[in-house]
Amino acid sequence: MTAPVSAAPVTLLGGEVHTLVAAADLLAAGEKVTAWLPRQRIGGGVAPFQPEHTSLPLGFRLLELDYEESQAPPRLEEYRPGCPGHRPFIRVVAGYLEDLVGDAIVTLPPTRMWTRGRFVPDILHTVDLSPLPAMLDSQTRRRVCRELRENLHKKDTAPLLLGEKHPIQLQKHSYAAVSRANHGATFDKEFITPVAEKILPGQWQDVPADLRRKIWMPLFYPATLQAACENKPLSFRPHRPYSRLQNGNFDLITQRLLARISTHPHADIHWYDQCEGLAPARKGIHVRLDGASHTISPPVLLGLPPEHIFTAAGIPCALPKARVVVVWAEVETDNTTAGPELLLTIDKEIDIHRVSFAPSPKKPGRLLLVTELRGDLSGDPWQAAENGLRAMGVVRKNAPLHSAGCLDAPALPVPSFAARAVFNKAKEGFTQLGLQAHLFGAAEIFGANNLNEQIMQGITIARSLS
Repeated sequence: MTAPVSAAPVTLLGGEVHTLVAAADLLAAGEKVTAWLPRQRIGGGVAPFQPEHTSLPLGFRLLELDYEESQAPPRLEEYRPGCPGHRPFIRVVAGYLEDLVGDAIVTLPPTRMWTRGRFVPDILHTVDLSPLPAMLDSQTRRRVCRELRENLHKKDTAPLLLGEKHPIQLQKHSYAAVSRANHGATFDKEFITPVAEKILPGQWQDVPADLRRKIWMPLFYPATLQAACENKPLSFRPHRPYSRLQNGNFDLITQRLLARISTHPHADIHWYDQCEGLAPARKGIHVRLDGASHTISPPVLLGLPPEHIFTAAGIPCALPKARVVVVWAEVETDNTTAGPELLLTIDKEIDIHRVSFAPSPKKPGRLLLVTELRGDLSGDPWQAAENGLRAMGVVRKNAPLHSAGCLDAPALPVPSFAARAVFNKAKEGFTQLGLQAHLFGAAEIFGANNLNEQIMQGITIARSLS
């Protein structure tokens, strides 16, 4: 039975994942939809890098479909982007992706990390501290435990400690300060600072603690860390399996959402290259696309990146970007000793931050090594990637390694206090314009733009309008 069709269409502007999810769900609920979609980079931040008609994963593209505390989700009306955001709704996200791309989801082996010249089980992405005792000598373990005990009794660290009577206001404190308070100086120096400094060199100290996952960093309870160092049973045992799509990209998600939208009889799709203006109108909003003006009646959903929305409305919003250096290398499957798991590199001597794997988009029998390098790299990216891959033994000695592409550009949005202040000021100015349009996604809450958040944002805004 087909749902009844509403009289007035819902208009969506933008091509982010949440926009596509909202459009597809509105159509499924019986609403008419007018979608204005960009010709370039459908999917926004999850779109692949596409040099010379090749689709390459832009960094690691992992699916988070389960957590140790997942349970029956709250009502959708209770979802709020940000922190905790999608976490309580992980079963909703997993069910949505299973329905959309379940045939292409591949479960990955546990992640590993390279530290002190060897591969060990990963503790930073998995947040499983059970392998920690084997990584540290007895003197280092005792030092970590002593620092944790001291921090638990210091007055100046008490406001930053997890597990205390009063919850930390993570958005008010830097991740660097909260890490030192909860982990101690030694653990921070061994595991946190080396990785964070590769991702955001010279800038990670300004990342708010509530945005630490924007740079893929963990935060451990001091009691759990202390128990791990003392080799005692852990009361917290995480369960965070990772999956990916078969080709290593997220583009299949956007392709199938677009297919659902474009084949629906009640969808009216228009394409544009540039959104140049947004302004209030007596009955709706004025939008300028590719030099042409349009007046759009509500309801209107603005699903563009926040800086695009605010700039088009005449509001300055220069959000800083950090340098991203990625090398894509191909190797014959028989000539690699790793994959398909994610590899994290802690050692400072290796310029690589992370390596993930995908099938070669052009050469059957080859693996694509997506090699992310430190943001302050001074030498040649290809040489740094090759040296690191061979030093870690990921590629066998003397095995041919083939270049598939390189990106070296300011592309990583910096999740800092300063950037959030710029965003909040721009959003306040936009709100004062009084446009009859809904902001959602990362244009509503700074930094709320990972895949799971976008899926929940699209689902909930569609539910509220249908």
